[in-house]
Amino acid sequence: MRQIRYSRRKSLRVVAGLAGMSKSKLDRIERGEVALDRRSDIIVLAEVLQVAPSELTRQVEPTTGNGEGPAVKAVRRALIAVTHNNSAGQAMPVDVLRARIESLVTDQRRCDHEAVGRELPALIRDLHTSVDAGRDVREVLAMGVLLHVQGSHGFLGDMGASGDLR
Repeated sequence: MRQIRYSRRKSLRVVAGLAGMSKSKLDRIERGEVALDRRSDIIVLAEVLQVAPSELTRQVEPTTGNGEGPAVKAVRRALIAVTHNNSAGQAMPVDVLRARIESLVTDQRRCDHEAVGRELPALIRDLHTSVDAGRDVREVLAMGVLLHVQGSHGFLGDMGASGDLR
């Protein structure tokens, strides 16, 4: 549900207010701490988010039972590689990296997990290789923060990846 809310560019406060529930309750629902099992809550949230009620009740299933499907494993390998200074990516111009990150963040907001999983590992490697090559380091590091906050963290959470990886 959080990804739908993000894609609609609505804050937690706004959606909770329009749905007639507290911000903390909605936050707990989004984090999976409280079940979204009341039909009235499902209907009002669907109306506020402009989606079918079935979109809110559909579960995102990881490829394997523990959240470590192929895309998540590829992200883990990329992160381990860059941690060990062995990113094996390509140094890219800053405008190319920016366009790729913007595209990935857009895919994440649209909940296109397949596209994000396909692009994220290579983007992590290329971003770190570009920093190591001294390519506009300050700007590339800022893009890395954007990629982590709006791309990889959300994707890994949606896929059920373990907390250490997120």
